[in-house]
Amino acid sequence: MKNIIAALLCLCLAVICRAQSPLSHDGQRYQHDTFHKYKIDGTVGGAFPTGRQPNGTLVLTAEPHYRLSDENELGFRVQEAFLRQLNSGKIEGFSISPMDSYCFTAEHYFSNRFFRPFIGAGAGIFRQGEVINGAFPSQSILEVPHIGGFPRLGFELGVLRFSAEYNFMQNNSNGSNSGYISINAGFFMGGGGLDRR
Repeated sequence: MKNIIAALLCLCLAVICRAQSPLSHDGQRYQHDTFHKYKIDGTVGGAFPTGRQPNGTLVLTAEPHYRLSDENELGFRVQEAFLRQLNSGKIEGFSISPMDSYCFTAEHYFSNRFFRPFIGAGAGIFRQGEVINGAFPSQSILEVPHIGGFPRLGFELGVLRFSAEYNFMQNNSNGSNSGYISINAGFFMGGGGLDRR
């Protein structure tokens, strides 16, 4: 797991460096493009579970992108959501279920202007860890992988980014659903408009 995280961090750093580097606009490569090819999103938001977990908390997301064109791009989302579930008894307290996901994404933009609405979707692996009792945080976390996906709707305003996602996945062994809705806000680095002079 540590190796995977280290590899993803290196990939993100490479994308950031490439996104910030000056590009030549003399050739035909960018002749019909308005935006740089590479960018990386960083957002924070709220997670709202749709199953038996009535309380949501925090969700953190990092997502590098590669633009196929000004309207379409591919990405890879790394997200950590913290889902809280109230238990039935006072002694039991509450459970925290960290949900990390690794998903390939695709987005389509409807405008090349300052305000850019978009739709998107993604699919990949969701891994849920469950703390049995919040009163005993020393208990181990059991990570259970699930295949899942999400549709996405949002917009970009300059370098600011806002989106809403519905994350769904396979049911747990007990039949419960671990899906959640996330509302995210943040900004992106790189991927800005090309110099047209």
